[in-house]
Amino acid sequence: MELEPNAVAALEPVATDIVQIVREALSNVRRHARARRVALTIRETAPATVLEVRDDGRGFSPEAAQGLGLRNLRTRAGLLGGQLELHSEPGKGSLVRLLVPEPRQQPESAESLPA
Repeated sequence: MELEPNAVAALEPVATDIVQIVREALSNVRRHARARRVALTIRETAPATVLEVRDDGRGFSPEAAQGLGLRNLRTRAGLLGGQLELHSEPGKGSLVRLLVPEPRQQPESAESLPA
């Protein structure tokens, strides 16, 4: 596991969704990949925070993968305004990458502006 503290902090406002995405990705590895190793990485690359789950399992064809787990990952990524990428080839492991945009700055209310 490789986590950049600032990247983890950037995900705090959407932590529940991120936990669900990581749980689903790891569940897919456990059920389908036959992997010996899995790595979780969270890092900052402006203008997004990147979360990656990589395994050394049997891989799959992303075009053919239409299971409920991957559909859930795509839906959750979309709800965060993020982008989900799947990279895999049969026999070469898999990479699930989630790019979560930096939270938008909230405009100041008129009450908080100096008089």
